[in-house]
Amino acid sequence: MSVLAFDALVRVHPAFFYAALAAVFGLGALAAKAAAEGLGLDVLLAPWGGRAWGLLTWALGTAFVYNGFRPLLPAKVFGVVYWPVDAAALLELSHLSFLAVLGAALWGVGTLAGAFDGWRPAPVEPQTLARAATRGAAVGAALGAVGASAARVLFIGEALSRLGFTATGLLLLWCTAPALGACGAFLAWLPAGSAEWEPRWRRGVFASVVLAWLVPVGAAELVLRAAWDFGRPGLSEAAGVPRSDAAEKLAVLVLAEPDGSPGVQKREEAMTAEGLAVTRQGLGAVRRYLELQGYRTVFLREALGYLRKGWALLWEPEMHMDAAAVRLGPRFPPDFDAFLKAVLVAPATPENYERLENVARAADKARSPSVKKAGKLYQGLSDAYARFGDLEGSNFWLKRIRKLWPLYEEDVNVDPVEDRHDGVVSGTVLFNGRPASSVQVGLFMQTSTTSAPSAREGLVASTWPDESGRFWFRELTPGRYYLALRSDPILLGDPRIEVLFSPGSFKLSASRMDWELMPLRIERAPSLVPDPGGADAAPPLPAGGAVPIPLTRG
Repeated sequence: MSVLAFDALVRVHPAFFYAALAAVFGLGALAAKAAAEGLGLDVLLAPWGGRAWGLLTWALGTAFVYNGFRPLLPAKVFGVVYWPVDAAALLELSHLSFLAVLGAALWGVGTLAGAFDGWRPAPVEPQTLARAATRGAAVGAALGAVGASAARVLFIGEALSRLGFTATGLLLLWCTAPALGACGAFLAWLPAGSAEWEPRWRRGVFASVVLAWLVPVGAAELVLRAAWDFGRPGLSEAAGVPRSDAAEKLAVLVLAEPDGSPGVQKREEAMTAEGLAVTRQGLGAVRRYLELQGYRTVFLREALGYLRKGWALLWEPEMHMDAAAVRLGPRFPPDFDAFLKAVLVAPATPENYERLENVARAADKARSPSVKKAGKLYQGLSDAYARFGDLEGSNFWLKRIRKLWPLYEEDVNVDPVEDRHDGVVSGTVLFNGRPASSVQVGLFMQTSTTSAPSAREGLVASTWPDESGRFWFRELTPGRYYLALRSDPILLGDPRIEVLFSPGSFKLSASRMDWELMPLRIERAPSLVPDPGGADAAPPLPAGGAVPIPLTRG
């Protein structure tokens, strides 16, 4: 059994849980009796004939309380470990029926044990016993209905948190269990005051407490289901995207050592984001799902995160920037940090400048949570405009930073306006001497002198070589760059793979803005005993001569 407490999972053995409930129930019973008659040995030491009934009453009471709270025990909600159990209608009905039977047994045995009369066992008439069992069944059924609603309140609270109403969602999540306990105790007290359950107002209050849970919760759930696609187990089922356990891995060859010298770093990259497999088909399915829903879904945050991380993983910086720039009201602003990291290394094209303009307009209207974050955002926008050669735009955001003083005390580094946007990097990729037109080539920029080439951030652009193995990257600004290759591990994941003429990191500057790299020759070193038809043989080539690699092209 796991209990989520302040975002930390705590493992609890069920025996401790039962023991704690028994202790609470027993202490509560003793406290009630002590308040009525005074705590003494005559209270603690009941006659031997009543002890067995009292013990059985306590055991039934423990089971009753435990099953009353059972809908709130840990389970998975929307793919993450959380409290509520999403019970189907049949399970809810069985839970309600079981609590009704358990309540009837508890009230009947409690009547025999004298629990409602100072724990003094006395002969009980059959009619009295039947009425007590009926009241217990009513309490059990009512608690079952309230417990099922309480479980749904937790789902609703989680949904509200996902929709940006974090304070309301957390309030519902943390207040539901105490509210359920209070209502359960109130429902148990109402019919226990009189053998005939009189006066009649008790019945009215009893029904009103139950309806106070059922009606609002049912109405809220219907609204969420109709307007926000509430009720699905996760984004995978809602958009039809495979989970991360079905994701593929790609082999990445970084054509530079950590110090920037020529060499090759090999690693594998798992194509997963937000617990889902990242593919072009999956990204397209999520985008269509959002458009079909009008961007009104409880999985909006996960869907946006999947699109933003997914396009970055596919080495598609333009699509990544478009996804990062999506703004859906104040609760779902653009991902300014991700966008600025991408645009500060992207080619200086008119399309990227238009993207920068759109995000700048959103930043002008956005409310930053703190002065420090606002200062970093304005600094990034100023640097981005300077990189695109827009002095006026750069100065505008510098003035916004100055308006934050003296609250913003960090140093402001003003980047010089960049007027060179004509950089070109070109080269050729060959596999065993033939064009490797399906190997994805990525160009990365080292964003600082301390960052080591890793192909994890700083993606400028990516492309696939043409039929002759040629590739180009254009409209680049001055900076230090390096290349990375990516394909299926079957091809590039072989430990014997070597890349001849790795360029390492290289610099574009005002004195040299055009780099023609030496042909990148991907070779697989032969083993000591070559086998022409075995594992050392090169993959078969099609008639056109290009290396077939199972990687979807853009």
